[in-house]
Amino acid sequence: MSAARERVLPCACLPASTRLVAELRLKLAGRQPDVAICDLMADDTTKPAEMAKLLGCTAYEVREALKRIRRYMKSIIAAERGEDEEVK
Repeated sequence: MSAARERVLPCACLPASTRLVAELRLKLAGRQPDVAICDLMADDTTKPAEMAKLLGCTAYEVREALKRIRRYMKSIIAAERGEDEEVK
């Protein structure tokens, strides 16, 4: 694996919630508005309509991004538990 493409995994010594967020951000890298929505959620912005307004996108785009975020979170949690959950 080239140095440019090397994936940096979250440190196992970090709190579980911090590791989950770091892993989620890795999986969503380059996907907008998904990454921006993660940042908004970290800042306690949870209403999709407010997210859409702040990001300048449609409510539909926010809902679809939230679906992707939920799917990725499920796969990350399943992997931590040693389960085999595939992201669809």
